Amino acid sequence: MSRSRNRACAIVTGVTLVGALAMSGAGARSRPLSIYVDLPFQWFARRTPADFIVSIDDEPVDVMTFATGPQPLNAITLLDLSDSMPSGPDGKDSIDVMKVARRIAGVARKTDLLRIATFGQRILIGRSLLLDPASAESAARAVTQRGGPSPLWDAIDHAVTALAGLPGLPALIVFTDAQASANDLGFADAMARIVGSGVLVSAVGISDEAMSQSSVQIIGRNANLQRLVDASGGTYVELRTRKDLPIEFLAGLVANVRSRTRLEIEAPARDGRVHRLSVRVGRAPVRAPSQITGR
Repeated sequence: MSRSRNRACAIVTGVTLVGALAMSGAGARSRPLSIYVDLPFQWFARRTPADFIVSIDDEPVDVMTFATGPQPLNAITLLDLSDSMPSGPDGKDSIDVMKVARRIAGVARKTDLLRIATFGQRILIGRSLLLDPASAESAARAVTQRGGPSPLWDAIDHAVTALAGLPGLPALIVFTDAQASANDLGFADAMARIVGSGVLVSAVGISDEAMSQSSVQIIGRNANLQRLVDASGGTYVELRTRKDLPIEFLAGLVANVRSRTRLEIEAPARDGRVHRLSVRVGRAPVRAPSQITGR
């Protein structure tokens, strides 16, 4: 698994270098940067760039353009199939990979690049797009596995690599109990990777009430996952009971990501730092990435 991760990182480095060469000669703060915000439907009408108040490190920046959804997606649905995951309402596995793949394929649009991935014994990221029932079944078979540890942070790192360089809003939709184990990378590494890439992370977590009775309750189990979601500007939801069905939560998060509004803002300098970002419409805050880099 370590060798696989190293190969992925080498690919990302190559893409980054190409991007840097393409941007050479641009001014330090003249580059546009796309961010995606969750704008309530009732705010869509008659908006102009001047309606958005955006600041980086408390300094205002201009919104050059904006475009309301639906957005074309470049998204991976990442499923935790590890041993620690609770059983579903029927006493079987917590999630049916085939059913999830079919459900996501059912909401796919022609402009989307939607894939499915799993982690447990291995990290498996599907190459086939979810386009229709047949492609969904093929993709699901390629990533189905059972049991093992929970390399959550490594899986997120692999998924970011798989999303790099492709068109569309880059997003990761995760279903996990957040009991990370057997990782080569840590939470801080995953956070840095997400912030540096601009990938939007949304997640379906599992509350203590929805975990198996035999599971040991871990205080703050979901805290790091929520921090990752918040930093990227995504949405976090939880299964509250063992009767809750994650498949509909996952489909709902795909729809939420698709509805995001894209803002083109002036990018911060490439100074290797993480910068604070805030977005408001009038006095009302808007869900958006809270941290960005001058990528």
